[in-house]
This record gives sequence, structure tokens and C-alpha cells, in this order.
Amino acid sequence: MRKIITPPLNDENLSRINSNFEELFKSVDNTVGAIAGRIWDEIVTENTINLETPVDTTAELTNKDKKNTIRYVKSEQKLYVYNGTKWIPFEEANYDPYQQFKKELDVAVDQYKTDLTSQLNLSKQELNDLNTSIKTSLNTINTNAINTVTQLKNDVSNLKVTFESDYTTKDKAFNDNYTSKLASFDANYTTKLNTFNSNSTTKITDFNNNYTAKLNAFNTNYDSKVTTLNTTIANATKTVTDIKTSVESIRNDVVNKKINGIVEILEGDNYYITKYENGLAELNFTYAYTATNTKSTSNFYYYDIDGIQLPAGISFTKVFSTSVSVLGNGYLTGGTSKDAVGTNMNVRVWSYRDVSGTSWTIQISVLGKYK
Repeated sequence: MRKIITPPLNDENLSRINSNFEELFKSVDNTVGAIAGRIWDEIVTENTINLETPVDTTAELTNKDKKNTIRYVKSEQKLYVYNGTKWIPFEEANYDPYQQFKKELDVAVDQYKTDLTSQLNLSKQELNDLNTSIKTSLNTINTNAINTVTQLKNDVSNLKVTFESDYTTKDKAFNDNYTSKLASFDANYTTKLNTFNSNSTTKITDFNNNYTAKLNAFNTNYDSKVTTLNTTIANATKTVTDIKTSVESIRNDVVNKKINGIVEILEGDNYYITKYENGLAELNFTYAYTATNTKSTSNFYYYDIDGIQLPAGISFTKVFSTSVSVLGNGYLTGGTSKDAVGTNMNVRVWSYRDVSGTSWTIQISVLGKYK
């Protein structure tokens, strides 16, 4: 796409002019390639000869044949060729491949020359306009810069004179005011110091008298509070002893009931099962696994472990709670149970990173109804 030449002093103008020349030369190459391709396609079309079966007479020659189709007429013992309009003797056909394109080629070349000249003239004019505009702008900038510097020098000189005059005036006023304020401060300070010393003596005497009275009252109140506190501690000690005795009694009762409710305890190399008389069972076991088929979501990785066989042939009909924890890998965050009803269960383990190929041990607990 042709670049727009903007006002002068734009650093991108030179690259835009170069880009326009590049587009021009690329268009020339594309035009030459298009002309050559079109000529070649027409040459192939015009010079493709189709040999068909002989006919007995010229009356059998049909206009349905393709252009450049050749047939032998037996009655005349001659070759005829179809030029797209009619059948003519083969020796009258003109197979100069370039004859019909000469006019088109001349027109295309003339148009190409015209476009090339126009583009070159346009680019030269743009470059000349840019140079003229740059020269004009530089002259304007130089003139403005000289005027601005001269004005700045004058302004600085005026400010210096004004500052020196103003500083002398304000310095004298400050010194005069300072001497007056200092004398006034000294006189006021002496008066206030005498008043403060007089008030301090009176207030110290009042404080000492008041302190003695409040100290005596505090000592009396302190003795009373200590007596009350000792009585409260004695009562609290008795109450705690009673509570401890009651709690131990309740705990022993609960332990006895739990032990009496156990029907069976099964223990293996990697599992521990406690069955109760109310149909509940608590299963704890470990499962060794090597990570495969990594999946991820929200910057976390997870591994689905399906079909973990429950040990000792136990089967759950209803599950109340499950817990899954992972041992032996710092990247793993833990796991969740997907299903534990029946004789096997599914587990999903989560990780901070891809640990495919790593082995670890899963610790699983299940509480539910068994059969």
C-alpha cells in the first residue's frame, strides 16, 4: 500500500518514499509476471491439437469438436482442422503462437511504460516537495530560535535586577522585625517564668497531700480484694475437681460402649478393618501407585486412579465419608474419592506439577454400611 508523505521534519518520510519506490518496482515485477503467464496460457490453449477419428466425407465434420481438432476425410484424402468457427484444410491453418498476441502485448507494454513514467514522476515530485518544505522549515526554526534566545537573555537580565533589589529591601525589613520581636520575647518570657514557678510550688504541695490520702484508701481496698480472691480460688478448685470426675466417668462409659459394639477386626499387610454390630465398618488401607496419564486444569495437575480393589473382600452399600492422603511426594496436594460403593473405588490425586512416572503411596479411609 502506498505510504502517505506527511509534513516535513518527520523522520518516517524517507522510509515512506523508499517504500513507495519498493511498491512501484514490485508492481513492475508483478505486471511482467502476469503478462508472461497470460501469454503462456494462451499459447498452450491455442496450440493444443486434438486428433480425432477419420470420417468418410466433409459432411460428417461436426461443429461440436474442440478448437484445433484434426480429422482425416477419406473421400478427399485430406486433413481438415476446426478453427473454432469452421473446418478448413490443414495447410491453410496459421499456427504462429505469437501472432494473435502481438497487439495485446503492444498495448500492455505501452500501458506499463505509461504507469512507470507516472510513478517515477510522482516520486520525484514528492521528494522535491519534501526537500523544499524541509529547507523552509529549517529557516523558520533558525529565525525563531535566535529570537527566542535573545528574548530569554533579556528576561534573565531583568529578573536578576528585580531579584537583587527585592532581596535588599526584604533583608532590611527582616532584620528590623527580628530585633523588635526578640526584645518583646525576652520581656514576656521573664514574666511567664515567674508565674510558672509560683504555680508549681502550690500544685506540688496539693499533689503530695492528695497522694497520701489516695494511697491509704488503696491499701485498705487491696486487702479486701485479696481476701475475696482467695475465697473464689478455693471454690473454683473444688468445682474443677467435680467436673474432672464427671468427664472421666462419661469417657469410660463411651469407651465401654464402643468396645462392646465391635463385631470383628480384620488386619492385613496394608489394611485395617473395624466392623460394628450396627452394620457400620471403618476401612483404612494403603495403595501403591505410579503416576501415568497426566491431566491438568487451572494450573493444577491431577491423576485419576479407577478400579482400586477394596481389601479383604469388603463391599460397601452406602458410604458416609472418605478421606484420601498422599505419602512420599512434596508436590502432591492430596486426593479426593470419586466413588466407593461396592467392592472397588475411584480416586483423584492432585499435584502442583507434572509428576508422571513418579511412585507414591496413597492412604485411604472409608466409613459406611457394609454387607
